[in-house]
Amino acid sequence: MSARRSKTQGHYPNLDTRDILRDGHVVCCRNPVGRRFGKRDAVRIESAWSTFEDLPEAVRRVREEERVRTAETPAAWDPEFGYLSPEPQFCGSNLYINCMVHLEALNLLGDLKFVLAGLDALRLNAWGCEADVIHDAAHIYHIENRFSLGITEEALVTRITNALQGVVQQEINARLHLVEEDKRILADALARSLAILRAARLLSPWELTDILSPIRMAAAMGFIEGITKEEIDDFTLNQLAEPPDRFDTRDQARARDKRDASFADRMNRRFAKVGLNARGRKLLES
Repeated sequence: MSARRSKTQGHYPNLDTRDILRDGHVVCCRNPVGRRFGKRDAVRIESAWSTFEDLPEAVRRVREEERVRTAETPAAWDPEFGYLSPEPQFCGSNLYINCMVHLEALNLLGDLKFVLAGLDALRLNAWGCEADVIHDAAHIYHIENRFSLGITEEALVTRITNALQGVVQQEINARLHLVEEDKRILADALARSLAILRAARLLSPWELTDILSPIRMAAAMGFIEGITKEEIDDFTLNQLAEPPDRFDTRDQARARDKRDASFADRMNRRFAKVGLNARGRKLLES
């Protein structure tokens, strides 16, 4: 899908795929012949990718390592099911492709549910991050193919690439739409997030990941000063990787409140001088 032409698109230094898509991986998981059929003995090969241009190279690296590692011990194969794996989604061509996407603009416009439904129709899994009791935190989604059985490797790569390119382009178009036609929606989301971060008296680390989502998007578009997208990513991704603590007892709940109070004070100080830069004020406050 080609990008929509816009009179303002050239003003956004970071409005590209790398601000939306990240942490892509190609995975091949095969069970060697003559070993117990299970995850423990499976051969798992993985390669990272970050742009659509380097995805084919990541697939090539996986296949090359696969040939080396299975030269002495062939992979289990069945004429009906293809290569066998302890995980059903790997049966067939054994190719599994995933990545993470940040879809904040689609969420703000109310179009996110339609995009996720479209991915489901294409038999691609899309699942959000869980941050304590917050579902789909930060509107960061993992996308992955649901199966590789009954489709060639080339067709699978093409299908996933086309689907992901479509999602990324829809998010780019949504970001452009927010600035050109619904700037009040974006300005409101940023104002609310910044107000909470500057004034909240209790704030959990997992709440922070969700509150930062529109700020991350605005930072990527070049509208924020006082913090970088990379620093926001550190806050967000590091916290999403941490399992939430349990607070089952009264003493634990009090400990949680003390933690959240200290964390809120820290964020109040950190975001006291974070806000729209001159470009952001010109575009969003006009």
